Amino acid sequence: MNDRPLTITEFSTLIKSKLESDPAFYHVYLSGEVSGFKLYPSGHCYFTLKDEASVLSCVMWATYARSLRYLPQDGDQVVVQGRISVYPARGQYQFAVEHLERSGLGLELLKLQQLKEQLAKEGLFDESRKRPLPRFPKRIAVVAGKGSAGMADILHNIALRWPLVEVLPFPSLVQGKEAPAAIIAALKAALEAKPDVLIIGRGGGAKEDLSAFNDEALVRFAATLPVPFISSVGHEVDTTLLDYVADKRVSTPTAAAIAAVPDKEEVYAYLDEVSMRLKSRLEALLRHKKEILEQLSNRPIYASPKAIYEEKQKKVGELGDRLSIAYRNTIAQRRIRVSALKDHLQALDPTAVLQRGYSISYDQSGKPVHNAADLPIGSIFKTRLAHGIIVGEVKAKEE
Repeated sequence: MNDRPLTITEFSTLIKSKLESDPAFYHVYLSGEVSGFKLYPSGHCYFTLKDEASVLSCVMWATYARSLRYLPQDGDQVVVQGRISVYPARGQYQFAVEHLERSGLGLELLKLQQLKEQLAKEGLFDESRKRPLPRFPKRIAVVAGKGSAGMADILHNIALRWPLVEVLPFPSLVQGKEAPAAIIAALKAALEAKPDVLIIGRGGGAKEDLSAFNDEALVRFAATLPVPFISSVGHEVDTTLLDYVADKRVSTPTAAAIAAVPDKEEVYAYLDEVSMRLKSRLEALLRHKKEILEQLSNRPIYASPKAIYEEKQKKVGELGDRLSIAYRNTIAQRRIRVSALKDHLQALDPTAVLQRGYSISYDQSGKPVHNAADLPIGSIFKTRLAHGIIVGEVKAKEE
């Protein structure tokens, strides 16, 4: 054992480390009467809690003090949640308050606040999870109290606003210890109907009756619903955990009906407006086309359609005359040319020479004889006259 005496600072630090590291002093709930409450410019709050026999110093740092629903007054009975804290410089311990509520529902409110922070940390309240409601739903499931004014109000207003939608009621307990399980069962049954939208509703009632809609199991189940849902279980100043996880939060059953379906009167008015705009645009288009048609009808070519083809017909006639003349001229020229070629051919025709008394001699091979030396004495030859052929033998030759 170390017999060295501890300094005061060492001893105070030892106490601090022992107390603040002990899990038994985490998340402690205390109830008592507020005394000497002071809010400093720094935002920190200092006060004491006391009962009939003891007093405890408390501090609420500015980080937590900002979440106070109200500023406690001396004499208020409150419930706090926090942990032990030691201030070594003075050798004092104090209670570091993280949440503070009035007595009565104070403990439940503190636990609710912790659950809210936990669910928020898990992202169940994130705006990115919110889904848009369908503009024209075909089927809506309503989970609300059996025979309640809230259920009747929702059904009546939906039928009044948009009678085309199919509304399926699923009655359930909405308050009491068995209410969360009953609501979950009703939601499961509603999902089997494959609705486009779900409404979880509740009529009027005391704030204390909202506890079912702060149930952790119900809130977590609602966060897994495959279709968007509307929460209508509180009032303007009362917000439940189900409201935070809902895709749409409203304060009254009537507001739930308004959020779920369009108003047929507004749709009629919109259709009337669109119809008038469409009619106006069609009339303007017809006027424009009529103006174009009138402009075209005033053109000379449309005033006398015969003029369109008269000029063309005249031009076709002229072209026909020119073609006929060109054809006759060409034929005449070709005839003259053929006649000249015929005369030329006749002049070159050997038979024409024979007609004038000339003859042509051929040797035995049929080759024309041009020189007397080409035919030896005794050879046979043929002589062609204009009329007939003479066969002869060479008896003698002269130069």
